[in-house]
Amino acid sequence: MLSDGAQMVLGLVVGVSALILMILRTKIHTFLALIAAAALTGLVGGMAPGDLAQAITQGFGNTLGSIGIVIGFGVMLGRILEVTGAAQRMALTFLQLFGRGREEWALGATGAVVSIPIFCDSGFVILSPLARALAREAGKPALGLGVALAAGLMATHHLVPPTPGPLAAAGTFGVDLGLMIFWGLVIAVPVYLVTMLYARWLGRWAATRGITLEAGPRHDPTTAGSGARAQHGATAGPSAAGPAGLPPITGGSEVSAAVNRGTLAGGAAGAGTAGAGSLGGTGDPDELPSAWRAFAPILVPVLLIFLNTTLSAMGAQGPVAAYLIFLGNPVIAVAIGLLLAVYGLMGRASRDEVLQRVEEGVASAGIIILVTGAGGALGNVLRASGTGDFIAQQIAQMPLPPLLLPFLVATLVRLVQGSGTVAMVTAASITAPILASLDVAPVMAAQAAAVGSMVFSYFNDSYFWVINRTLGITDVKTQLLTWSVPSTLGWLTGLLALLVVNGLFF
Repeated sequence: MLSDGAQMVLGLVVGVSALILMILRTKIHTFLALIAAAALTGLVGGMAPGDLAQAITQGFGNTLGSIGIVIGFGVMLGRILEVTGAAQRMALTFLQLFGRGREEWALGATGAVVSIPIFCDSGFVILSPLARALAREAGKPALGLGVALAAGLMATHHLVPPTPGPLAAAGTFGVDLGLMIFWGLVIAVPVYLVTMLYARWLGRWAATRGITLEAGPRHDPTTAGSGARAQHGATAGPSAAGPAGLPPITGGSEVSAAVNRGTLAGGAAGAGTAGAGSLGGTGDPDELPSAWRAFAPILVPVLLIFLNTTLSAMGAQGPVAAYLIFLGNPVIAVAIGLLLAVYGLMGRASRDEVLQRVEEGVASAGIIILVTGAGGALGNVLRASGTGDFIAQQIAQMPLPPLLLPFLVATLVRLVQGSGTVAMVTAASITAPILASLDVAPVMAAQAAAVGSMVFSYFNDSYFWVINRTLGITDVKTQLLTWSVPSTLGWLTGLLALLVVNGLFF
């Protein structure tokens, strides 16, 4: 007979093994696989069937009660930014800010801002034509600029809410969203710096080998690995028209003329039809939104959430503070951002067109919400069964720093099945009950799961294929240099930054 503790651990091993097997080898969707894994973990671990069913439903409901609405609003917001030209306006603004010769830094910064609400492969498909035009103007290989854009998108996609992965990790660990955003940005900075340096090196390496990638983009989503289907869904964006309300880009003939004429084609062939009509897909420079309208839907919610966190930490009292804290509640703040996007970016669109774009976001949000809730169900089963407490007692006696546990679990899950979002959700769900009684700051634990999910993107990750096919990379060596290496550099840099921040501030 097994002891109670051994039976709990056996239940966890069986449940997680079954989860990985179902995701990799069967036709079962990740949502159903997570629920089934929760049920197996509880049954094998010795829970009574009635208690197990209650733990699953409570875990699902409690998780979505805190973050479900934010995920829905955030994905709707991202969809509007995709189809209105706001992402292209951000790119042009950063290009003007950084100046000629610093195209990698400008594209990386653009990606870092755009990917806060937009899925990184959608952002890459939208902005990659701009990277190509810049490469031709600056005389640089498109490979280095494309990797800079991809790495900037990755940094905030994995670390900064309201992107669903870090948002789910924050909700599972019970982390204040303002703190998650702040420390995510702090850790994202060194990730951005290291990957930009790599992108510049890769551009020089490509130049010495004559890799110019002048052929058109060859995005082929049908070749994407199955691991990240719940995480991504690449869609084409609107044309990057010329500056409206900003000075034209100068210093070179091809990109300045193309940008100012509004002839930079957005998206890739066969990737969708977003951006048509009055939303910036006509090539008319006047259709591109101004900088303040493009940035406001992202910056206003972030600032409101920071204000909420600051006032709450200070114990601010009075009616003014109460209203400001209310406006900074994540649900209200992101809703305000969505309203700014609807009326600031789609003011000239018809009611039916606005509703269509918002409903497209809702459609993609649904599966994310279900997967996140199912991860919460698995985590609650571990709490209710006592498995989390038992494993925590064992870890407390080991030399392994507890902070590394969510990092290692996320790393393993990412390597096995490819999706960063699924890796974060799974790692947070498994380790949150374990770390609850240990001396680990919840925000650092959530960031550890987020950082671990960056590791070594390769053939089972859809983003790997989006980048390589959009850039026209076909040989395996260059594919690995293009994205497997920089994603791993981001993972390692993120770990070092996480340990430094945890050691200095927690």
